Amino acid sequence: MNRDQDEAYLYPVKKHWQYVNRILGFWSWCMVLASIVCSLFLLLIFPWWRKAIPAFRRMMAGDRRSYLRVSEKGLQYRNWPFLEIRCKWEDVKCINRGRWLGDALYLQRAEQVGFPEFTFNLTAPQIHLSSLVGWSEGGLSEDLRRHAPQLFGEPS
Repeated sequence: MNRDQDEAYLYPVKKHWQYVNRILGFWSWCMVLASIVCSLFLLLIFPWWRKAIPAFRRMMAGDRRSYLRVSEKGLQYRNWPFLEIRCKWEDVKCINRGRWLGDALYLQRAEQVGFPEFTFNLTAPQIHLSSLVGWSEGGLSEDLRRHAPQLFGEPS
């Protein structure tokens, strides 16, 4: 075979691999098109898509750490980057002493920012106390006893 230096030579793919590539290529393009159509369908059907971006912005705008702030007005719990809960002392319901997951503070009503804004919550809002630094040492329990004595069975 006599070829010039400038001439390119084409090496075709074997016939059965051409069929495999056609089928897989067609399937992958169908999957891309289906994911785009399903995404648009979900965006038009479910109203929470409008809440997701503002909730994300509010969570990213604040302090980038997790904490529980106790004040005269009430509680502010921030579990960054997932949620933020604010409530007044009247809305604090009880303390649940859990064996497996630790102690939790259950709330009647609370303002929630983050993931709870566009999800369905079937349980009452709660703050996990066992994960906080001052709970086992006594500082946090003393603050809760001072602001919400009904949690410990004491009269107000």
